[in-house]
Amino acid sequence: MGEAVLRRPVGGALVMADQLLRLVALADLPGVRVRLVPDEIGAFPGMTSFALLSFREDEFDDVVYLDNLHGGTWLEAEWERHPYAETFERLVPMALPVKDTTARLVEAAQLLKDGAD
Repeated sequence: MGEAVLRRPVGGALVMADQLLRLVALADLPGVRVRLVPDEIGAFPGMTSFALLSFREDEFDDVVYLDNLHGGTWLEAEWERHPYAETFERLVPMALPVKDTTARLVEAAQLLKDGAD
């Protein structure tokens, strides 16, 4: 996700801080990657929100989840998933390392909490 989301509070400062700390907790789970694309990159491919889910079991193909106004959409066909998988692969080298991402998430959460006092 783009670093700009850290400055777009959703539900108030304390709710947003809790959401960011929840992302930090999720990032510690095996098989979960949470990475920020830093602001200095500017515009980047895939600025829309999507999740690419892969499975350990070989019999399951990757899926893409798109959040939209009427709910969510799952893309399962290879031709539908391909542009998202390709975009994800281009984003990986642009994104901050996990440790730096986690540090920025914690810092943003603390700033939100400090500002809420």
